[in-house]
This record gives sequence, C-alpha cells and structure tokens, in this order.
Amino acid sequence: MTARRDRDKAALWKYDTQTKQFGELMVEDPIVDIGCGAKESGEGLLADPRTKQVVGFAYQSDRPKKVFFGADSPYLRFEKSLAASIPGFTVIKPTKDGSRALIFSYSDIDPGTYYLYESAKNQLEVIAKSRVWVKPELMAERKFIQYKGRDGQMIPAYVTLPRGVPAKNLPLIVNIHGGPQVRGYYWAEWGRWPEAQFFASRGYAVLEPEPRASKGYGHKLHVSGFKQWGQAAQDDITDGALHLVKEGIVDKDRMCLHGGSYGGYASLQGLVREPDLFKCAHSFVAVTDLGLMQSVAWSDIAQNLEFSYLENEFKLEIGDSKDDAEMFQRVSPARNADKIKGAVMLTMGSDDVRVPLIHGEKMRDAMIKAGKPIEWKVYAEEAHGFNKEANVTDFYTRSLRFYDEHIGPKRKAQP
Repeated sequence: MTARRDRDKAALWKYDTQTKQFGELMVEDPIVDIGCGAKESGEGLLADPRTKQVVGFAYQSDRPKKVFFGADSPYLRFEKSLAASIPGFTVIKPTKDGSRALIFSYSDIDPGTYYLYESAKNQLEVIAKSRVWVKPELMAERKFIQYKGRDGQMIPAYVTLPRGVPAKNLPLIVNIHGGPQVRGYYWAEWGRWPEAQFFASRGYAVLEPEPRASKGYGHKLHVSGFKQWGQAAQDDITDGALHLVKEGIVDKDRMCLHGGSYGGYASLQGLVREPDLFKCAHSFVAVTDLGLMQSVAWSDIAQNLEFSYLENEFKLEIGDSKDDAEMFQRVSPARNADKIKGAVMLTMGSDDVRVPLIHGEKMRDAMIKAGKPIEWKVYAEEAHGFNKEANVTDFYTRSLRFYDEHIGPKRKAQP
C-alpha cells in the first residue's frame, strides 16, 4: 500500500489487511511520491502471471524506474533480462499462462516500439512502432533538474534543449502545465501534445517546471502552493527561467511563457508580475480572473455541486472572492493589463465549459482598454483544448511564428 505516514513523500509499504498494520517499507524515492498509476502506463506492482507472486514495482520518478524484490523466479529473471537487452523503459503485458507477452519499450527520444515475446522460442519480434515518422536520432534529450526557489523550496522541472547546437544563450519557452494540482510532466511524454520536442526541434530551450501546488513531489510542495496563484507559485516559474540564465544556457533577453488553463493564467500573470523580464506569452484556454472562477455559473467548476468544490477545495487552494478580494484584485491578469509590457497571444475555445470564453473576452477587452496590443483567436466548436486537425496545425503554426518574431533563433523558416 502507498501512504505518506508523516513523511513528506508517499512510499510503498507492506500492509496486513487482517491486522490492519503497516509492515516493511518496500519502495521510497527522494524526488517523488510513490503511487500506483494507470495500468496502461506500466506503473504499479509487477507480478509473475503464473504464480501471482509480486516480484517488483514500477513507478515514475525523474524517469520510469523498476524496483525488484522477492525471491528469484523465472519471471523476475525475464524482467531483468529485458532491461538489459531492450533500449528504453519497458512495459510488459504477459498472458495469464506466461507463454507470451506484449512488450512496449520507449524513451525520451523514442515514442516506442511494440514487441511480441514467445517464451517457448525465447525470442522477441517487432510488431509495430509508435509514430514511425519520428527519428530518435533527431530528437532532443529531456533532462530532469531541480532548482532552488527564492525561499529555499526545491522546485522540480524538466529541460529539453535543441539538438546539435551549443547549450549557451538559447531562447527559452517556459511551458507551464495546467491544474496546477496535478503532476504535470513525466520523463517521456509522447502523448497528445509533445510540445517540448516540437519547440526544441525549432531551436528553443524548453523549461517545464512543477511549481508549488503541483502534486506528486511531496506534501510540502503541494500545500505550500495554497492561495499562491500568481505569487510564490509564480516566482517558482520565474526562478526556473533565471536558473537557466545563471547556468549560461538561456539568454535572459529572449524568454517567453506558454501554457493553457492554469498554465495560461501563469503565462499572463508572468507578464504582469515581471513586466521587464519576459518578452511574450502565448496563453490559451486561460483563467484570467480568479473571481470569474466562482461567479461564472455555467462553468463545470460552478456546476460541480456534488462535492461543493467552490465552497471547499477552491477556497482552501485558491481563495475566495469575498474574503480574499484584495488578493484576487492583485493576482488576476485581466484586472492588471495596464502592467503588461510583453506581447500577448490569447487563444480560446468557443465551447469551453472548464474556462468559459468570458475569461478570454475580459482579458482581451482589458488589453484594448489599456492600449495594449493583443493577438486574439477563438476556435469555433472547440472546448478546453483543441482537437480538430486544422486547428491543432494552426495553433502550433501561430505559436511558432509568434515566438520566432519575439525571441526566436536566427534560422530559416520551416517549410
């Protein structure tokens, strides 16, 4: 069972269901909470399909890891042999009798390969590749880092640097995840939006921070972000960019912000809080006014009556329009557009019920009233994220053009 037990980070313990007593500590990690992820991700207990004996545990730390324990067995030897013979991290789906197994292997530069293993022949056969058009030799390595925030809090992050160029004075895109009460990034994300690889392939350094309030990196990082939208949590994002500047990797005069939902909020708030530091922000499906999150009755947040989210978690984690009126005024980008100096691109979905269009409209109107330029786009029949192929293509084409214009590497335009 996974539990924190008065520790900062959750760990895996033996647990007796009869006596209801915790036993031996089995797996702990200095970086992340130990947890059981979705089965398809390969996280969780590793068991011999024949004997049902638990032989290990797989989880995501700075990169996917497997910890093996228990008595030696043929399946345990099989697990270990795969780790030695197949590049990347392997997810194994064996048949119940153990005669065959579907194996998926992937890495930060390779979307992955599917193998069929037959134990009778003791051989692996490649049966399919994910995203066959991706050339691993052209992909950029994704590195985990930790940097110290201005109050001493260690902030986890991933950095992806363009391949084939010196890691010196690069333009930077800070990609900020939504939530923020989630673990936003993992070692190899080849899912819906592999943005780090996309921007790195165009010459940008990409920083993906896990600012306070993020989950998965311990209790302290999470709870220290309560009521810190646009404040200490924002400083964590800025401090990550400045860390890369100090390391000589990033050019301080060429840094922009990028993100959706909470990440869209933090992108705009970064321009408000640090008007002379960041040159631009592409904010999408973005929260722009914290008060609107409570008052817009047609949002799915407001309609979540079963758990009374707005009366409980929202007030604890974000704040309250009445009790925290001064804070909401100070940290809502739509109420502080006059402070912005950097370029703003704002993209919304017309049918978004998580962050309704009124958030974008209020920010757009505030920018216009303050005499500030804004690039404004609404995708029709899209919601909290963009799915139509034409819109996805347009979104990243516009994003790249926007960053190239304001901080971009000196290179020829992509065909």
